[in-house]
Parts: sequence; structure tokens; C-alpha cells
Amino acid sequence: MHIHEEWFSIATNDLKAAKILLPENLHIIASYHIQQCIEKALKGYLVFHNEPVRKIHDLTKLVQTCILLDKTFSQLLESAIDIDPYVTGGRYPNQGIDLPEKPEIEAAIYEAEQIVKFIQNKVKT
Repeated sequence: MHIHEEWFSIATNDLKAAKILLPENLHIIASYHIQQCIEKALKGYLVFHNEPVRKIHDLTKLVQTCILLDKTFSQLLESAIDIDPYVTGGRYPNQGIDLPEKPEIEAAIYEAEQIVKFIQNKVKT
């Protein structure tokens, strides 16, 4: 397995975790896994292109880096901005953000699925 495929595998596992947590009403924790899924998929794309993987969690910055390689990644910016706060929102108290409710998490899971598919299609050889 190539290293970028390992990133995608972990991203897929984060997505699976979010789907498992949601019916248990653990949607705040699910939101974290959604953010992690997208982060790891983006980093997998960068690894595929032999780009260094920075130790950041900022989806917006990661998407912007991907745009430098492929301008079509610009369609992911809005989702990145929306999902970015999930990395800390449910894990730490008093973050000053509105925590997502279940319908928002359901939509974010769908969005993450689409993003992962988009990215994986970019690395098909």
C-alpha cells in the first residue's frame, strides 16, 4: 500500500466512526471525526504529489495548498470553512462556537463522503 493510500484508509475510518457515533447521539464527537476525515484525505492528496505534510488541522489552508496543484480544489473551500471548527468544537469546552446539531452532522457526513470521493478520483492512476 502506498503512503497516500494509508492516509485515505485512515480518512475512511474516521468517516466510518462518525457514522457509528451519530445514531448514538454522539454527534459532537462525530463532528470531530468528520473534520479529521477531510484533513487526512487532503493530506493524502498532498503526499501523492510528494508535498510535505504540515502538522496543521486547518482545512482551509490545506485546501488552499491543494489549489496550488489543482485549481478544481477551489470547490472545496466553502465546505472546509464550514467544517474547520469541528476540530475543537466538541472536544474542548468554551470554544465560542455553536456546536453542530444532528441534522448538520448528517449533512457534513454526506459532504465528507463527496470530498473523499473527489480527492480519491484525483489520484487514480
